[in-house]
Amino acid sequence: MVKAVLTGPATQAQVDAFLAAHVPSDGKSRPRSFLCQAHKDSPKPADLDCGSDFSTFLFAAEKLENELLEACGLIAGTAPVHSYGHQKSQKYLREIEHERFKLQMGGLAKQYGVLSGAWMAFLNENEVDDAWKRVVEETVRKDGRLAAADVTWARVSSTRQGEKGPWFLHVYVDNSFDSAIVETVFKVLVEQCGFAPSAFKMDAMSIANITSKHASKIAPSTYSKTSFMTTPEIKAAIGRYREHGPVSSLSPLSGPPSAPAVDGSTSYRAQLSSNTSHGLEQPHASTSKPSPGARKETKVKRPIQAVGRGGGSKSAASSRGKKRKSRARSASSSDDDDEVKDSDDEEVMGFDPIGAPGSRVPRKAAQKARRAWVESGAVKTSASAREQSRVVEAVALGEERADGEVKKEEQDGKGGKRIKVE
Repeated sequence: MVKAVLTGPATQAQVDAFLAAHVPSDGKSRPRSFLCQAHKDSPKPADLDCGSDFSTFLFAAEKLENELLEACGLIAGTAPVHSYGHQKSQKYLREIEHERFKLQMGGLAKQYGVLSGAWMAFLNENEVDDAWKRVVEETVRKDGRLAAADVTWARVSSTRQGEKGPWFLHVYVDNSFDSAIVETVFKVLVEQCGFAPSAFKMDAMSIANITSKHASKIAPSTYSKTSFMTTPEIKAAIGRYREHGPVSSLSPLSGPPSAPAVDGSTSYRAQLSSNTSHGLEQPHASTSKPSPGARKETKVKRPIQAVGRGGGSKSAASSRGKKRKSRARSASSSDDDDEVKDSDDEEVMGFDPIGAPGSRVPRKAAQKARRAWVESGAVKTSASAREQSRVVEAVALGEERADGEVKKEEQDGKGGKRIKVE
């Protein structure tokens, strides 16, 4: 692969000649990237070292990767989607596994000597040339600030990645595990080069092909752009650079953020087996409860509105028709027995079939006796149950009733019926 490399220390004239011949925004397909190194003895980072054999490291890294994928599969099949009670959500458990994997990869990198890493920036057409110019100057010049901060190499892609993608700019350090070096380089890039990289990534992750598109949904970076400075601080620093140029001295180092306490010796499978052996049930993802703030969606069926005669909708006309039918049914059924809403064992004022008026009998017994009197012809079936009881009681008292004829009068304004006994 053809490369364009500038090795320091170099004069400003050499820097200008190199930059004039290799402009990233020109979009040349060859060479694929432009590089610069602080001096000829700068160790080549693992990401750029094509001659070394990393097969032993990659074999061990592949084993850790398979364990991560297996753990994420178990989480998807056994853990609830949302946390509730003492149960943790799938997202929370995945992040624990991600941190555990990063710790294990860090130990593997130290074991096999894969210590290098890089700050990565994704730049557009209007940013890439100025950013690359500042990085080259601060890396290869004798008084370069990036070289003084232990930057070994830097590279930029010679064209955008994809049809509408960004340009990649990487600034490498020799030791990813020295947080002071990593932070110093970041602040040089922000305060003295005028741009903020997006993330810092170990070369161990790069050569193992652990990217942001990994099946485990891991974020492979060790530090983000807000690990050492807040977003307002970054914007203010870049604004000062554009207005006044590079600062003479960097802001004080703050140190890396506190890492989460993760037990790298206990995997999710081990925890799952431990819970099973102690009789603790693991909820399945498909039976998990929704989060307290989740809103249950209900489907409401709405009637189809259609214009009918009279300007109203068909649904309204249908409703009016149903009301008329309901009133007609209630009028026709008012002559039948009224429905009593009291319980079956409750006693009601009725009559004694023997003939004792005003006696209290259970409802079923009263209904049975009433039917017997109706069948005997003493009471018209067209009368209501209450009027039938009144007639029967009247007959039982021996009052003069010729034939128990019941005549109905017209309905009153309230829709009820007045019954006159002759």
